[in-house]
Amino acid sequence: MYEEDIFDLDNAYLVGYFACNKYYADILPELRKDFVFPENPDARAAARNRETMQRMEKENEDGHTLPVSIHFRRGDYLLAENSALLGGICTPEYYRGAVQYLKTRFPGRTFHFYLFSDDPDYAETLTFGDESDTSTVVRWNEGESSLLDIELMSRCRANICANSTFSFWGARLNPRDDAVRIRPLDHKNTQSASPEVMHSLWEGWVLADRQGNIV
Repeated sequence: MYEEDIFDLDNAYLVGYFACNKYYADILPELRKDFVFPENPDARAAARNRETMQRMEKENEDGHTLPVSIHFRRGDYLLAENSALLGGICTPEYYRGAVQYLKTRFPGRTFHFYLFSDDPDYAETLTFGDESDTSTVVRWNEGESSLLDIELMSRCRANICANSTFSFWGARLNPRDDAVRIRPLDHKNTQSASPEVMHSLWEGWVLADRQGNIV
Protein backbone atom coordinates (compact mmCIF):
# COMPACT_ATOMS: atom_id res chain seq x y z
CA MET A 1 0.00 0.00 0.00
CA TYR A 2 2.78 2.40 0.96
CA GLU A 3 6.49 1.75 0.55
CA GLU A 4 8.43 4.45 2.35
CA ASP A 5 11.76 2.98 1.21
CA ILE A 6 11.30 4.28 -2.33
CA PHE A 7 12.21 7.76 -1.10
CA ASP A 8 15.68 6.48 -0.22
CA LEU A 9 16.34 5.26 -3.78
CA ASP A 10 18.70 7.16 -6.02
CA ASN A 11 18.69 7.16 -9.82
CA ALA A 12 15.81 4.66 -9.91
CA TYR A 13 13.04 4.02 -12.41
CA LEU A 14 9.79 3.13 -10.64
CA VAL A 15 6.75 1.45 -12.16
CA GLY A 16 3.45 1.30 -10.32
CA TYR A 17 0.15 2.99 -9.57
CA PHE A 18 1.16 4.60 -6.26
CA ALA A 19 -2.48 4.94 -5.25
CA CYS A 20 -1.84 5.67 -1.58
CA ASN A 21 -2.56 9.25 -0.65
CA LYS A 22 0.50 9.48 1.60
CA TYR A 23 2.74 9.56 -1.46
CA TYR A 24 1.28 12.96 -2.39
CA ALA A 25 -0.03 14.49 0.83
CA ASP A 26 2.90 16.86 1.39
CA ILE A 27 2.93 18.23 -2.17
CA LEU A 28 -0.79 18.40 -2.94
CA PRO A 29 -1.02 22.20 -2.61
CA GLU A 30 1.67 22.54 -5.30
CA LEU A 31 0.08 19.87 -7.50
CA ARG A 32 -3.28 21.63 -7.36
CA LYS A 33 -1.67 24.86 -8.53
CA ASP A 34 0.45 23.27 -11.25
CA PHE A 35 -2.08 20.83 -12.71
CA VAL A 36 -3.98 22.50 -15.56
CA PHE A 37 -6.74 20.66 -17.39
CA PRO A 38 -7.14 21.11 -21.15
CA GLU A 39 -10.43 22.20 -22.63
CA ASN A 40 -12.67 19.67 -24.31
CA PRO A 41 -12.12 20.06 -28.09
CA ASP A 42 -15.85 19.60 -28.60
CA ALA A 43 -17.28 23.11 -28.24
CA ARG A 44 -20.61 21.95 -26.84
CA ALA A 45 -18.96 19.71 -24.27
CA ALA A 46 -16.54 22.50 -23.31
CA ALA A 47 -19.49 24.86 -22.80
CA ARG A 48 -21.26 22.28 -20.62
CA ASN A 49 -18.14 21.88 -18.51
CA ARG A 50 -17.91 25.62 -17.97
CA GLU A 51 -21.62 25.86 -17.14
CA THR A 52 -21.38 22.93 -14.74
CA MET A 53 -18.38 24.37 -12.91
CA GLN A 54 -20.13 27.74 -12.63
CA ARG A 55 -23.19 26.01 -11.19
CA MET A 56 -21.04 24.09 -8.70
CA GLU A 57 -19.36 27.32 -7.63
CA LYS A 58 -22.72 28.99 -7.00
CA GLU A 59 -23.93 25.94 -5.08
CA ASN A 60 -20.79 25.99 -2.94
CA GLU A 61 -21.39 29.64 -2.13
CA ASP A 62 -25.15 29.71 -1.53
CA GLY A 63 -24.97 27.87 1.80
CA HIS A 64 -28.00 25.80 0.90
CA THR A 65 -27.03 23.38 -1.87
CA LEU A 66 -24.21 20.88 -1.45
CA PRO A 67 -22.60 19.67 -4.72
CA VAL A 68 -21.41 16.07 -4.30
CA SER A 69 -19.55 13.94 -6.83
CA ILE A 70 -20.16 10.19 -6.87
CA HIS A 71 -18.01 7.95 -9.05
CA PHE A 72 -18.92 4.45 -10.21
CA ARG A 73 -16.21 2.32 -11.84
CA ARG A 74 -17.63 -0.45 -14.00
CA GLY A 75 -16.27 -1.31 -17.46
CA ASP A 76 -13.13 -3.40 -17.00
CA TYR A 77 -14.01 -4.01 -13.33
CA LEU A 78 -16.87 -6.22 -14.49
CA LEU A 79 -14.61 -8.55 -16.46
CA ALA A 80 -14.09 -11.93 -14.82
CA GLU A 81 -10.32 -11.50 -14.53
CA ASN A 82 -10.75 -8.19 -12.71
CA SER A 83 -13.93 -8.78 -10.75
CA ALA A 84 -12.30 -11.17 -8.27
CA LEU A 85 -9.65 -8.57 -7.50
CA LEU A 86 -11.63 -5.34 -7.55
CA GLY A 87 -15.32 -6.23 -7.52
CA GLY A 88 -17.76 -6.26 -4.62
CA ILE A 89 -16.04 -3.42 -2.77
CA CYS A 90 -18.12 -0.39 -3.72
CA THR A 91 -21.46 -1.97 -2.99
CA PRO A 92 -24.83 -0.17 -3.04
CA GLU A 93 -24.56 -0.18 0.75
CA TYR A 94 -21.21 1.61 0.54
CA TYR A 95 -22.70 4.42 -1.52
CA ARG A 96 -25.82 4.68 0.63
CA GLY A 97 -23.68 4.80 3.77
CA ALA A 98 -21.50 7.55 2.30
CA VAL A 99 -24.54 9.62 1.35
CA GLN A 100 -26.10 9.11 4.77
CA TYR A 101 -22.87 10.27 6.39
CA LEU A 102 -23.06 13.50 4.41
CA LYS A 103 -26.74 13.90 5.27
CA THR A 104 -25.88 13.61 8.94
CA ARG A 105 -22.90 15.93 8.66
CA PHE A 106 -24.83 18.61 6.75
CA PRO A 107 -28.39 18.53 8.14
CA GLY A 108 -30.95 20.65 6.35
CA ARG A 109 -28.88 21.01 3.19
CA THR A 110 -30.19 20.20 -0.28
CA PHE A 111 -27.86 17.92 -2.19
CA HIS A 112 -26.97 18.02 -5.88
CA PHE A 113 -25.37 14.71 -6.79
CA TYR A 114 -23.12 14.71 -9.84
CA LEU A 115 -22.77 11.12 -11.04
CA PHE A 116 -19.67 10.06 -12.97
CA SER A 117 -19.10 6.65 -14.54
CA ASP A 118 -17.61 4.81 -17.48
CA ASP A 119 -21.14 3.37 -17.75
CA PRO A 120 -23.40 6.46 -17.76
CA ASP A 121 -26.47 4.42 -18.70
CA TYR A 122 -26.04 2.56 -15.41
CA ALA A 123 -25.64 5.84 -13.54
CA GLU A 124 -28.93 7.04 -15.03
CA THR A 125 -30.73 4.22 -13.17
CA LEU A 126 -29.51 5.36 -9.74
CA THR A 127 -31.12 7.70 -7.26
CA PHE A 128 -29.71 9.16 -4.05
CA GLY A 129 -31.02 11.34 -1.28
CA ASP A 130 -34.64 12.40 -1.00
CA GLU A 131 -37.21 14.29 -3.06
CA SER A 132 -35.59 17.65 -2.42
CA ASP A 133 -32.26 16.51 -3.87
CA THR A 134 -31.27 16.46 -7.54
CA SER A 135 -28.89 14.38 -9.64
CA THR A 136 -26.98 15.08 -12.84
CA VAL A 137 -25.26 12.32 -14.80
CA VAL A 138 -22.14 13.76 -16.41
CA ARG A 139 -21.83 11.96 -19.74
CA TRP A 140 -20.50 14.47 -22.24
CA ASN A 141 -16.73 14.10 -21.68
CA GLU A 142 -15.85 11.11 -23.83
CA GLY A 143 -12.76 9.29 -25.07
CA GLU A 144 -9.54 11.15 -24.36
CA SER A 145 -11.59 13.97 -22.88
CA SER A 146 -12.92 11.70 -20.12
CA LEU A 147 -10.18 13.03 -17.83
CA LEU A 148 -12.14 16.29 -17.66
CA ASP A 149 -14.58 14.49 -15.37
CA ILE A 150 -11.76 14.66 -12.81
CA GLU A 151 -11.78 18.44 -13.05
CA LEU A 152 -15.53 18.54 -12.47
CA MET A 153 -15.23 16.22 -9.47
CA SER A 154 -12.61 18.52 -7.99
CA ARG A 155 -15.08 21.43 -7.97
CA CYS A 156 -17.58 19.70 -5.66
CA ARG A 157 -17.81 20.22 -1.90
CA ALA A 158 -17.76 16.47 -1.26
CA ASN A 159 -16.37 13.52 -3.21
CA ILE A 160 -17.59 9.95 -2.88
CA CYS A 161 -14.98 7.80 -4.60
CA ALA A 162 -14.94 4.31 -6.04
CA ASN A 163 -11.95 2.04 -5.51
CA SER A 164 -10.40 3.76 -8.50
CA THR A 165 -7.54 6.21 -8.87
CA PHE A 166 -9.73 8.12 -11.35
CA SER A 167 -12.00 9.38 -8.58
CA PHE A 168 -9.17 9.51 -6.03
CA TRP A 169 -7.54 12.20 -8.15
CA GLY A 170 -10.81 14.08 -8.49
CA ALA A 171 -10.90 14.25 -4.70
CA ARG A 172 -7.17 14.96 -4.29
CA LEU A 173 -7.25 17.90 -6.66
CA ASN A 174 -10.21 19.41 -4.83
CA PRO A 175 -8.63 22.61 -3.43
CA ARG A 176 -11.31 23.40 -0.85
CA ASP A 177 -10.16 23.50 2.77
CA ASP A 178 -13.60 22.23 3.79
CA ALA A 179 -13.80 19.44 1.18
CA VAL A 180 -15.10 16.06 2.37
CA ARG A 181 -13.39 13.12 0.69
CA ILE A 182 -14.88 9.64 1.12
CA ARG A 183 -13.30 6.41 -0.11
CA PRO A 184 -13.89 2.68 0.43
CA LEU A 185 -11.92 1.07 3.23
CA ASP A 186 -10.56 -1.53 0.80
CA HIS A 187 -9.03 -1.00 -2.62
CA LYS A 188 -8.45 -4.62 -3.64
CA ASN A 189 -9.82 -7.90 -2.38
CA THR A 190 -6.26 -9.12 -1.87
CA GLN A 191 -5.44 -6.33 0.57
CA SER A 192 -6.49 -6.12 4.18
CA ALA A 193 -5.70 -3.09 6.31
CA SER A 194 -7.15 -1.96 9.61
CA PRO A 195 -9.06 1.33 9.71
CA GLU A 196 -6.27 2.69 11.92
CA VAL A 197 -3.64 1.98 9.26
CA MET A 198 -5.81 3.36 6.49
CA HIS A 199 -6.48 6.56 8.41
CA SER A 200 -2.72 7.06 8.79
CA LEU A 201 -2.20 6.54 5.04
CA TRP A 202 -5.22 8.61 3.98
CA GLU A 203 -5.15 11.37 6.57
CA GLY A 204 -8.26 13.53 6.55
CA TRP A 205 -10.30 11.15 4.40
CA VAL A 206 -13.53 9.48 5.51
CA LEU A 207 -13.51 5.68 5.20
CA ALA A 208 -16.60 3.54 4.61
CA ASP A 209 -16.72 -0.25 4.45
CA ARG A 210 -18.73 -2.49 2.12
CA GLN A 211 -21.68 -2.45 4.50
CA GLY A 212 -21.79 1.34 4.46
CA ASN A 213 -20.37 1.80 7.94
CA ILE A 214 -18.09 4.75 8.55
CA VAL A 215 -14.97 3.29 10.17
